[in-house]
Amino acid sequence: MSVYGTAHKLARAIKDSEEYQNFQEARKKVKEDSTRIELLQDFQQQIIKVRSKEMRGEEVSEEEKQRLNELQNLIEMNQPVKRFLQAQSRLSTMINDIEEILFGDLELRLLDEEKEEAEGDEGKADKTAGFDAGEDKTAGYDAGADKTTEIDEGEDKTAGYDAESDKFAENESGCEDDDKKSES
Repeated sequence: MSVYGTAHKLARAIKDSEEYQNFQEARKKVKEDSTRIELLQDFQQQIIKVRSKEMRGEEVSEEEKQRLNELQNLIEMNQPVKRFLQAQSRLSTMINDIEEILFGDLELRLLDEEKEEAEGDEGKADKTAGFDAGEDKTAGYDAGADKTTEIDEGEDKTAGYDAESDKFAENESGCEDDDKKSES
């Protein structure tokens, strides 16, 4: 089986997972009401604002902290948004775990490897400190990437792939499929 075929099987397994299904269900509920979307967007923007200041070493004003706290309290009362953030957090955790499994043993970097090994776990500080993660108040925000997850429909990354033949209908990458190489 080709690497691409295996990747598509993994994508299907993720789509079939309980985490993804719960995320999609919660996402649908949020999208049903524009006030839920606004609350979520306001929260995500405030998180980015506060985290960006913290990362730059700037002081976060009391007003900004208060606004974030108010938004967190509103989310606690809005069950569909709260469930969405919790489902998003669980899905993100699963995907991050999968990424660790996939790339953990691959040696992809040429430089900085010795520096990273010397730093060890020191470089992996929790960037969501200061918020109660047990209540999923920071869910939806990826501090490592300094961004939030969009809730808009995305394109289907598995389009053009025929699982039965383990080949792409159209090869968008310009590279030959592993199976085609072996036929030559």
